[in-house]
Order: sequence, then C-alpha cells, then structure tokens
Amino acid sequence: MIKFLLGLATAVLLVFAADFCYLRFGFVEPRADIPVNSLESAISMPSLDAAIDQRATEVRNLVPATDDNIYSIFQRFNLEWKTRTLRVFTPVA
Repeated sequence: MIKFLLGLATAVLLVFAADFCYLRFGFVEPRADIPVNSLESAISMPSLDAAIDQRATEVRNLVPATDDNIYSIFQRFNLEWKTRTLRVFTPVA
C-alpha cells in the first residue's frame, strides 16, 4: 500500500512540475489572433474574471458623456494632434 501511495504522490508531483515547466519556459501560445480552445475558456476566463473582480476597484465615471464633453475632448485631441504633426514634419530653419 505504501508503494501505491508513494507512486501516486510522485505522479502528482511530476504533473505539477511538468505544468510549471510548460508555463515557465514559455510554451504557452501568447498570440491573440488564434481561436480560444474549450479548456482555456472553461478554466482561464473565469479565473481571470474573478481576479479582476477581486483586485479592481469600483469607480464611477466622473465625467458624464454629454455632447458638450465629447465635442470638447474631440477638439482638444485634434488640436494636440495638429500641433504634434506640425512639430514633427515642419523643417527647422
């Protein structure tokens, strides 16, 4: 019986070591353009959601999304983009 339990413990440790090495040495596919397999969607996504829910604070939006606010943000972005583009592409005399 002791040999059986020792073999079982060894097998469990080897599986954990193999999983650790698989993750640690970068064999996980990091690309975002490949389809998600069923194991990943069943295990990884709920754990990611739980981790985000646990660590993220609940923050309400301080700036209401009115037409005036959206228009002013758009105008400011255009002004900054224009200034940056002119600075980059205008030759220095």
